[in-house]
Amino acid sequence: MSNNSCVLIVDDELSGREILAGLLARENLNLIFAADGFEALAQAAEHLPDLVLLDLMMPGLDGYEVCRRLRADPILGEVPILFITTLDDQESRLQGLEAGADDFISKPFNRIELRTRVRTITRLNRQRRLMEERMKFEWVVENVDDGYVLLDAQGIIQYVNPQASVYLNTPKRHCVDQSFVDLASAHYQLEPQVEWDMSWLTKLDNEQPRYLLRPENSQQQALWLKADILPLPNRTQTSLLLRLQDVSEHMSLQSRIWTFQHFVSHKLRTPLNGLGALSLIDSTTIQNERTLKFLEMAQMSATRLETSILRILHYVEAHHLLHLQTPTAIQAIPDIVTELAKTLQINQPTLNFDASLAVCLLPVPDELIELLLEELLSNAKKFHPQHQPAIDIEISLIPQTNVDMIRLSISDDGVYLPENVLSKVFIPYFQSEKGFTGEVEGMGLGLSVVNNLITGIGGHCVLKNRVDKEGVSIILEIPLSQHSPELSSISANTVHQRE
Repeated sequence: MSNNSCVLIVDDELSGREILAGLLARENLNLIFAADGFEALAQAAEHLPDLVLLDLMMPGLDGYEVCRRLRADPILGEVPILFITTLDDQESRLQGLEAGADDFISKPFNRIELRTRVRTITRLNRQRRLMEERMKFEWVVENVDDGYVLLDAQGIIQYVNPQASVYLNTPKRHCVDQSFVDLASAHYQLEPQVEWDMSWLTKLDNEQPRYLLRPENSQQQALWLKADILPLPNRTQTSLLLRLQDVSEHMSLQSRIWTFQHFVSHKLRTPLNGLGALSLIDSTTIQNERTLKFLEMAQMSATRLETSILRILHYVEAHHLLHLQTPTAIQAIPDIVTELAKTLQINQPTLNFDASLAVCLLPVPDELIELLLEELLSNAKKFHPQHQPAIDIEISLIPQTNVDMIRLSISDDGVYLPENVLSKVFIPYFQSEKGFTGEVEGMGLGLSVVNNLITGIGGHCVLKNRVDKEGVSIILEIPLSQHSPELSSISANTVHQRE
């Protein structure tokens, strides 16, 4: 689309249109033409010109009537109209002004006067329309539910709309003149942390969404703000527009699914118990080979169904457990790990942690810790080539943080994951590989659930490949409960405990 001003020339004589076109040829204008009044109205509606050069004396619909109809149109009513006439009497001019004309220019034309007046009128009308569009934009931006932040190339805030001012707790003024990351991190967790590094402003096509997270507490629900960098025209490359969109409802959708599942869980558990009857049938007493084959298929399907239903019920319970706010002492983790290893039929993991951390409290009940560890240990088994991983678990205090936090690291000796997979593992239902049946065993929700639960209490999740051997490490950074003992006396020396 051309940025040149558009001028509509209306004259019933071809020679009149050609003369005006020749006189204005050097003015860098987009010229359109109409040979009568009806065509003039159609062309004006289609192109919305910046100026109409309108001949007065035309057969049929004359210039006066065309002018009146343009002025009556809610969209075209503000377009400047310059009457072209050979008439010089006062009555004709008064009639033209009453019809809505802005000015007159007489034939024969003075080319300098014509060009100057056209240039001035088109420039002023283009400016008027730009101002109108700017007023509309400002009204929209000032009243939308999303926050908008204008940043310079260094990430310094130049403008915030009212909603962004509420989100960032800034004074209601346009120029804040402060680093966005510094201001946002004073009120929110920046998630995922790796996407808010020094180069975040240059990642315009980043697939990984960025969030500002205010974790849930006893007074308020978690607030998730999605931060998107919106493209601006090339002329404004020195500025970036950031949109802050409240996606808390979207992020809680999975929680509502869990609530629904909790409602039906009691209905599932009763028939689930009955599936165990299939395992009691003695297949050695069945002589018919076809019947025996069907029985084996039924037993396999029942086992798979039982496993899937139990995993769904675990997810249901996880959301409920998050709100119990019953702390768990770190010293309970070894027993949990020991029991899970027996249940999952894997080798006992090696557990290392600072003995002085044993009495520290995590802000979630032990049932939730068990569910999280079960998910992570079962993943280690599921993706290990022989399904018997050697697992190392380490718990340590994270130094120099504003909030007392511990790092729970679970490492296995399984497979290496490509970088494009590592960046997507926390997306719900993402599956990194598929077998012959087209699916990975499991529900495809596990790591997403773990991530949401940990970030929901103010923590962080990271999955990375090990550097010392094959396998991956998932690192959970978890804030300690406010009821934990004072940590200033905790020694930095690590004591190793093995289970």
